[in-house]
Amino acid sequence: MYYFSKIFAIAVVVFTALLNPTTASASCGMGVCPLPVAGGLNERALAGTGVLPSQLGLETRYASFDIGGKGSYLQNSVTAVIEHRYFRAGGILPLIYLSGPAGETWGLGNTTLFGEVYVFTRPGTRFSVGSQLETPTGNHDKGLGADHFMAIPYMNLWQQTGDWRFAAQLGFQQTLGHHSHGVASPVLYVNPHTDTELMARLMGGYTWYSRYSAEAGALWRQVLGHDAQGDKTFVDFALAFRTALGDSLALRAGVDVPLTSRARHLYQMYLSCFYYF
Repeated sequence: MYYFSKIFAIAVVVFTALLNPTTASASCGMGVCPLPVAGGLNERALAGTGVLPSQLGLETRYASFDIGGKGSYLQNSVTAVIEHRYFRAGGILPLIYLSGPAGETWGLGNTTLFGEVYVFTRPGTRFSVGSQLETPTGNHDKGLGADHFMAIPYMNLWQQTGDWRFAAQLGFQQTLGHHSHGVASPVLYVNPHTDTELMARLMGGYTWYSRYSAEAGALWRQVLGHDAQGDKTFVDFALAFRTALGDSLALRAGVDVPLTSRARHLYQMYLSCFYYF
């Protein structure tokens, strides 16, 4: 509990320092925020009356896994998203406490950056293309992050119909640079992956009273490397609930569970807080 409290305290300090920025570096992409949070600012922007609000976020995520033995990790992530009428850009900075088969450790995880351009925008509909880049800032020897860069070019579609919202994404994941997956390589416990994967995400949500939103989604990942070992297809199901606190704050809680293979994680739970500006 000491490590959990310590990492959470650090994340809160960083998040608090970011609440009044002059400029903001940022975060999004395939795994961070494909669907906007319900709230007055988002409602008006998606209706075609303005730019989506930029946002800062703090997420605490707990993941349980069985990779060479049962374990878990707690990831506290500081995120930010810069929105423009024609593009968005961002990044995510994770702090991780890992309790794995080899013992306990904590530190910085792999930092993720992203950027995308709006190709098509009309009231209720947005289509964009972009790319996400994971950087090897985590401690690979301790299993906190991969030791290579990883790019994910993707397409992103949002659709709003009344109180309903839908999102669809298609991406291609490819590791960059030389690295090893030999038996002597350290085990990657946080966000395990192979060199080449195809992924798709579908999400849907319903909002009532312009404040509360229930969401459901599915993430499909297909391993494409012919020499990859183990399971090749991964499908996760996700449920989440969001509540907007006025036009500037929102909370989101959810759970992700695997439907096909449990080789990468047994389940994940998370709680997020967003600040819009």
